[in-house]
Order: sequence, then C-alpha cells, then structure tokens
Amino acid sequence: MKKFLNIIVSFFEKIIGIINIVLIVVIVLNVIYFIFSAIDTKGYISFLDYSYQIIEEDNDYLDLSKGDFLLIDLKVSPDKDDDVMYEYNNDIEIGKIIDSTPEHVTISNGTVNTTAYHESVIGKVIKVIPNLGTYLNSLLKTNILLISIGILIVTSIIQTFLSKKKQKLKQSKPDFSKYNNV
Repeated sequence: MKKFLNIIVSFFEKIIGIINIVLIVVIVLNVIYFIFSAIDTKGYISFLDYSYQIIEEDNDYLDLSKGDFLLIDLKVSPDKDDDVMYEYNNDIEIGKIIDSTPEHVTISNGTVNTTAYHESVIGKVIKVIPNLGTYLNSLLKTNILLISIGILIVTSIIQTFLSKKKQKLKQSKPDFSKYNNV
C-alpha cells in the first residue's frame, strides 16, 4: 500500500513540476513584454535588432491571416518583392516592396501603394508563424500574469505538501511491538 501511495505522490509531484515550469514561462514572457512595452518609444518593440508584429486583419495580397506572428529583422536591407515593416503617417504598416529607386521605395499592402523614403522601411519580414500571435495576445495580459502568479503559489504549496508526505512515507517503519515473539 505504501509503495502505491509513493507512486501516486511521485506522479503528482511530476505533474505539478511541469505545471510550475509552464507557469514560470508565462510569467517571464509577461514580465518581459510589459518591460519592453513600457520602454517602447518607436511604436514597435526592438530587441537584438529584431522586432515582431501580430497581424490584426487578413491580407490576401501578402498572404497573411489575422493572428499571424511576423518576425522582423531590423538590420537587413530589403529588396524588391520582400515583405517589410514600414512607417507611414506615424503608423507601423506591413507591405511588399514593388519598386525601388535610389531615393524612394514603393510599397503595396494590396489596397494602397505608398511611395516613401528608404528610411521609412524599418525591417524585413523573415518568418511568418501562423496563429502564434493569437496565442500571444491571449497570454500577454495583466490578468493572465496575476492568475499565473496565484496558481504558481498554490501549486508550490501543494508540491511542498506532497514532498513532505513522500518523506513521511519513506521514514515510517513498521511497528514490530505489536507482533508476538516466536
């Protein structure tokens, strides 16, 4: 019976350990996001010459769907037919370079063609991860951070209790005094 209880306690310790790891990752992502959002002055987050954008509406021309996550390299010079992040009227936009001259670049988002200076192009889209933006938007919220911290505290208390229970099961010895000497 003790061996069975020991197996159950070990199983729950492992499950709670995995839950704690996931919660810690969620908490760290939220803290990093909130720090970078607080120091953001450009309209986009920049870290190690990379940025990201989450698509807010479908765009058939660029073959992007709502919730797609775009990883953007800020140090690469884009060429014709590259998808880029650019600034237009103090907004951050995503489009495709359709023409480039020494002075200007023409960018299309499928509905509007914009002619701008090369300096307006912020970076090149290097990776599109479908639907990741939807999940990140769901996770990167203050209430999720607070709930994660609360659950982490509760699971840590449960993990401590299970650890003590497991030690108690290992330390308990049979009571030989109730057996008759033969």
